[in-house]
Amino acid sequence: SGTGKRRLVPSAGLACMLFAGGLIPATANAGFVVTVEQSGQDVIVSYTGAWETWTTAPSFDPTTSRALLGNHTLRTEIAGTVEFAFTDVELISGGWTEAPTAETFTLTGDIFGFDIVQGIVFAPSGYTANTTLSGSFTYFNSNFGGLGLTDGDAGVFDAGDYGQISFSVGAADPNSGGGSVPEPSSLALLGCGAVVMGLRRWPLRSRGNHRPRA
Repeated sequence: SGTGKRRLVPSAGLACMLFAGGLIPATANAGFVVTVEQSGQDVIVSYTGAWETWTTAPSFDPTTSRALLGNHTLRTEIAGTVEFAFTDVELISGGWTEAPTAETFTLTGDIFGFDIVQGIVFAPSGYTANTTLSGSFTYFNSNFGGLGLTDGDAGVFDAGDYGQISFSVGAADPNSGGGSVPEPSSLALLGCGAVVMGLRRWPLRSRGNHRPRA
């Protein structure tokens, strides 16, 4: 009946929502975004994000605070205790500098970084997974070329279970390096919308096919 069909619409919508909900992860994936920008005569490197997983890790105690950027590393060290974890880190898309490591002592924020050669990621002492880290460091009287970078470069480093690090240089879009793909949950929700809209039109079409008797 028409009533039965009308009841079908919210029921189908609820079923779709429950199905799509089952595809949504319990926690959103973490990761980092790194931007390298030219500001006047200086280059500023900013970062924000979180490691997806972290366990009790070894540590070391740097005596000075510094930041490093080079062909195999991007990291900050703050005087005190730095934790690190071993994991393979590799560049999976885009172009990164091939220049030797450049050092600066002008930095602010949290300890963060990675080293490809040693296979290490860094975090502050006592870090717990999915806790946001952010900060920046500055190279005075420098430019992209001096650091071996090219304006418009973008890409992604993969650190396995710890997450990914997306980076952009200058005018590049920070999200362009990863080539994002719609998540299954998003596709499911789009499909649900189409189903519900179709069911809402169904009773109208059915009523239109039944002409009043003379």
